[in-house]
Amino acid sequence: MAVDSVPVGPTQQVEADVPVREGDYGDRVMTVEPGGVEYIRLAERHGTPLRLFWTWNSPNWEFATMFLGVIPITVFGGGFL
Repeated sequence: MAVDSVPVGPTQQVEADVPVREGDYGDRVMTVEPGGVEYIRLAERHGTPLRLFWTWNSPNWEFATMFLGVIPITVFGGGFL
């Protein structure tokens, strides 16, 4: 099967239209937004929902939120019903 006969999906078509950046960002890994606001190709993306779970979930686990959620149940005998 030739490469030209493979159907092109929407993502592949978008990536075909994106200009290629020269080189890798290697030394700039620790800088803020090394790629800027330009499109990041799928091959360069490395975050998955599972790996980013704690980044997304950590604001919900702050001390005040947990403490204020426990007070109504333990002190005032509140519940879900």
